[in-house]
Amino acid sequence: MTTLTLVNKKQLYISMEVTSAIIEKVEKWDETSFSTTSQVSGGGGYIYQGSGYISPVTFTTTTSSQTTRHTRIYYKSETKSDALTAYGFDLEVIE
Repeated sequence: MTTLTLVNKKQLYISMEVTSAIIEKVEKWDETSFSTTSQVSGGGGYIYQGSGYISPVTFTTTTSSQTTRHTRIYYKSETKSDALTAYGFDLEVIE
């Protein structure tokens, strides 16, 4: 069994039962989330005896995105095959 514990935003603690293993495959993928906020204001005013003021309508749209990198390492030891998945981490595997 493999356990990953996030210590803080920059440190990851990995606990593995196996002491040595052969890495068979490494997968990396990105997950992107998007957020959009729209706001409409204005459009009011008055008209009195043929004159007045009309406020224009203002549209404001804010869009943001966040991309998170994940890594999954498939490994095989003498007794078992398993996978280690690190969500939110781009683990470097030296070949």
